[in-house]
Amino acid sequence: GELQRNDRTIVSVSLAPLPDGAIVVTFADVTDRSRIESALRERAQALEAADQLKSDFVHQASFLFRDPLNAVRGFADMLASGIAGPLSEKQAAYVQDILAASEKLAVVTSDILDLAMIDSGTMRLELSRVDLHELLERVAEPLRKHAESLDIRFAVDVPADIGSVVLDQRRISQIVFNLLSNAFRFTPRGGTITLGAQIV
Repeated sequence: GELQRNDRTIVSVSLAPLPDGAIVVTFADVTDRSRIESALRERAQALEAADQLKSDFVHQASFLFRDPLNAVRGFADMLASGIAGPLSEKQAAYVQDILAASEKLAVVTSDILDLAMIDSGTMRLELSRVDLHELLERVAEPLRKHAESLDIRFAVDVPADIGSVVLDQRRISQIVFNLLSNAFRFTPRGGTITLGAQIV
């Protein structure tokens, strides 16, 4: 066993019987080992508590960020549809700017929350069978006008009959969109960006 002395040193005591019936008592100073083990236990407990805090943050943030953002988008949609009355040309343009900014903020917020979930170990993939051509076309379509405005040729080189794959549709869409965003950022005017895919 181990005993803690008044001077806070920790001594390990072991008993060993001898053939003649006597007992050998051995004392060993294990203070350093015991303190290291205690520090490691405390560190492990602190890391576990930190992971739990990160998990709690992810769940709370999903409401703190998404709910107000959904409200902004919802009211902007109502204004755009004319429910609150007709809008002037300038007002309608402002509402469209709000909707566009809200959409970008929704993407960024979703990406941040996904990164936090990955970091905290709470990421859960939502797998389903998806037609790969349709998925990539949906991601590419909003970027075609952007490509035209930058004088960049943007092509999707994916056979229509490429087939389907099992994946997390939303997160793969985010990955492809981020890759294309980088491509647009670093491609000069007059350049070409080709989105291709294959199933292996």
